[in-house]
Amino acid sequence: MILCPSCNHSNLEGDGFCDECGTPLPATSQEPAVVNPPFPTPPVPDPFVAPPPSPTPAPFGRPRFVLSNGQEIDLSQAQHLIIGRSDAATSWTAPLDLQGYLGDSVVAQGLGRKHAEVNAQGGQVTLSDLNSTNSTYIAGQKLAPMTPTPLVDGQEISLGRVTLQFRVM
Repeated sequence: MILCPSCNHSNLEGDGFCDECGTPLPATSQEPAVVNPPFPTPPVPDPFVAPPPSPTPAPFGRPRFVLSNGQEIDLSQAQHLIIGRSDAATSWTAPLDLQGYLGDSVVAQGLGRKHAEVNAQGGQVTLSDLNSTNSTYIAGQKLAPMTPTPLVDGQEISLGRVTLQFRVM
């Protein structure tokens, strides 16, 4: 017999609930109860399955930016380069100063002093927005700040309203 912990009613061995008050009864058997699930257990995903493929990064050949005025900037020797504009008032000189290529209009077009960063490493070229005020876009998609994004040949890049194209030749 099993006594109910709530009402002290005597219940038969193996009952799950008190016949008198309905309180769940403590299990008396030391053997674990075997419960078959009503549905088969779904398979556990393999942790070593490769993620879906991302856009194919540009092959590492002669990467370059093509500016709106047709000028080309060779990136093949650059491993890490900040793109922006220089500022005489603070004596800042951007390593890749688009103001030198496109003139003072880049200021009105929203290009920041330290707008974005390009990295070429291991056969891949990535672009990161450096938390710029006017954002960086690749193919119309806004980049999350400080997140390296692979560049693909032919993509249009917008730094504020300054546009250029990434090419690999």
